[in-house]
Amino acid sequence: FKSLLLQSGEDCGYSVDELADIIKEIKKKYPALIFISFGEIGINGLEKLYQAGARGLLMRFETSNPKLYQDVHPGMSLERRLEHLRKAYHLGYLILTGSLIGLPGQNKEDILNDIFLAKELHAEMFSFGPFIPHPHTPFSGIKPAQAEEVIKVLALARIIDNTHAKILVTTALETLSRPAAKNGLLAGANSLMLNVTPLAYRPFYSIYPDRAHQSESIAVQIESTVSLLRSLGRAPTDLEVS
Repeated sequence: FKSLLLQSGEDCGYSVDELADIIKEIKKKYPALIFISFGEIGINGLEKLYQAGARGLLMRFETSNPKLYQDVHPGMSLERRLEHLRKAYHLGYLILTGSLIGLPGQNKEDILNDIFLAKELHAEMFSFGPFIPHPHTPFSGIKPAQAEEVIKVLALARIIDNTHAKILVTTALETLSRPAAKNGLLAGANSLMLNVTPLAYRPFYSIYPDRAHQSESIAVQIESTVSLLRSLGRAPTDLEVS
């Protein structure tokens, strides 16, 4: 593995300084390209983690529609989130961003604007995945997006940025539809992520039910991914893990 994504919820249990120490320790031992995904850690936090050795930021803006963002995130601001992404780019971070497909109140124009916004934010990788509501949240009654709709978004993203973009098939999309990795790659995606969190700890990261690959070993994920790529006449140039 040449790149590593460190990901969590917005967890006050870890300070920015502690996260910086983790990144420094990894960099001492391994020449990995480190991406971070800890939510809105503040501009000073971005600077500290960049100095520690992080070089990529995964942060979805979730929707380009400010009103819809506020409806989903009461008391929070889309502009503040975009400020994080823009500042990260100017600091030198590679930007991985995108939106959630199927948010309550979202329309097709919103989704189109999402793709253009991701491009405007200098996205190195586009991450468009389905909104899968967790049963223990106020959105528990909302139906998730259809896998086919998300795959159409991946295809449209490829058309809009057909030269540079890495387009990700998300784990959430694979959770909705097990053939999604193959169908997404055929539609224009060219990136996959493998889950290398030790099996004993995976249940603690419960962002939606029945997450794909939740009980698969790293070896099984590698074997099935390489086999899939070969079946499509492709070869892995890099393996990214989260």
